[in-house]
Amino acid sequence: MDFRRKSLFVVILLLLSVSFIFPQVGADVNDDFYEDAVQWEISGKIRKLPMVRPYPISLIKDILIQVMSCDDHFAAEKAAFYYRQFFADGIVRVGADASGIIAVGDYGENNKQLSVNPFVYLNAEFLEKGSVSVGLMPILTNSKRGKEVLPVGRTTRYDYESDTSSIGPINIFTSTMSMVAYGTPDVYIQAGMARSDFGNFYNDGIILNAGANQTGHISFTINKETINFSMGMLLLTGTNALGKSVRPQKYLYFHSFRYSPIPELDLTFYETAMTGPRFDFTYLFPAALYMPIQQLIGFSSENLMMGLQVGYVLRDSLRFTGDICVDDMNFNDLIRFHFDTKMKFAAQLGFQYAPSGNNMLKMLSLDYTMVTPYMYTHSQYDSNDQYISYGTNYQNYTTNGKPLGIQMMPNSDRVKLSFKLEFNHNMKLTVGAAIQRHTNINEALPFECVKQYLMEDESNVNTTGNIFDYPDAGNGYFSYCQHNFMFLNQRTKYVCMQNDIKFEYTWELGKRHTLTAFVDWLYQYERNVGIDRNIYTGGHTEAEATEELAEEMLQAWRDSLTNKISNFLSIGVKYTY
Repeated sequence: MDFRRKSLFVVILLLLSVSFIFPQVGADVNDDFYEDAVQWEISGKIRKLPMVRPYPISLIKDILIQVMSCDDHFAAEKAAFYYRQFFADGIVRVGADASGIIAVGDYGENNKQLSVNPFVYLNAEFLEKGSVSVGLMPILTNSKRGKEVLPVGRTTRYDYESDTSSIGPINIFTSTMSMVAYGTPDVYIQAGMARSDFGNFYNDGIILNAGANQTGHISFTINKETINFSMGMLLLTGTNALGKSVRPQKYLYFHSFRYSPIPELDLTFYETAMTGPRFDFTYLFPAALYMPIQQLIGFSSENLMMGLQVGYVLRDSLRFTGDICVDDMNFNDLIRFHFDTKMKFAAQLGFQYAPSGNNMLKMLSLDYTMVTPYMYTHSQYDSNDQYISYGTNYQNYTTNGKPLGIQMMPNSDRVKLSFKLEFNHNMKLTVGAAIQRHTNINEALPFECVKQYLMEDESNVNTTGNIFDYPDAGNGYFSYCQHNFMFLNQRTKYVCMQNDIKFEYTWELGKRHTLTAFVDWLYQYERNVGIDRNIYTGGHTEAEATEELAEEMLQAWRDSLTNKISNFLSIGVKYTY
């Protein structure tokens, strides 16, 4: 393609980068409403929000009514806008979302993506305490599932599968989301098909994350001033140990309890457990702890995690949050004060600042996140404690081959800063920066572990360092990994630096019409790209599995790594009706 044709394609792509985002749908946890709701909670305009998202329509209405009656004129105007989108002028909305993205620099081939998403949204209440929120979104795009143009750590807005129709180069997918609820804003039960989110770090949580694929969702919530209790189950999509061959009958159970001894302080304890293909109703007992249950029912190898989140609000505008989720610890070493040992956990520490009134700064957040080696990973054993190398892995903390928690690999950490300025009700500037590190844990393994990989069946070896890489080649958890922490102590480090800036302006054209223009640019620098490729391969005899072979593979892997600079650009407009 010559320069003029490339330039023409870029111009057309930018002109087509138009989003017709009609009204909101409550089942979508990525909706802008949820971000603003967190902001209103921190600034004290509304009472404490439930820990589990999405929210039912009745709760969304209650939140908006609270904000519309507050003394912050700017916040009240925005809440009134959301209220019209959710509830005014009928319950059904139709529209289309058309978008484009260009990645230039070292991104590589297939760096241009177009999609057009017509949709129908419905938000309705029924039988006094019932509500339903539904979205249907056919997706027309030139990309394929898993081949989308995305910066590191980002996921697609909508979920769809590989079952497609096509018209020439355009693939047609179908995406849906739904949630039916019954109850009051204080006590409700809901069920549907949607993405889920949990905790104070909206859209960035370590246990349930809005970036993960949607799942079947069933939850029950009690939300009062001093306590919040949530419990439920997600119906996940299982895969094999390499993240392929999707299968049903994978279940995640969760519950959480938040207590606020004083209005400024929140203490939250939570647990998750996974089973499959066996469904276990025992995990849905409201007042039972998962660890004793696991021991009593005889499935001690099932993936169980527990966590503690602490939040403190200072002066009704600044919230500090610490969150730690633990998978497994070598407590025998820890009680002897030997800290260079197995510690599988994820942790976040940060603050969110959300001032009220005419302050242009509406949200400032800074946080540090760490995911230790092998966190979220798990091997699969049957009821006879026999290692399963083929078939579905029901224990890995994934759904449909993607992380269910934060979108970071094990053995990683990240610092993230973002702020949002709103110069007036119509003009918004969002700026973000992040730096993330990751290493492939296998680079630091001794030969005694590497040899087991070399002799394992070639099709079953995973030494990528990703969420499917577990230190077990069929003979149990590697002893070396049992007694060594190894967090980011490998020689080769992947580094990703991102800077993002988005400017947005909205014209209000009438009661039901708004027009928004935006420009969005993201700069991304990556060092040692390819670190997530296999270091070692299997299929070798004991005689072939030598240290020399392992060194050759390791050096070849190091030599294949590259550095990349990519720029992602979007320019467009949104028409809201």
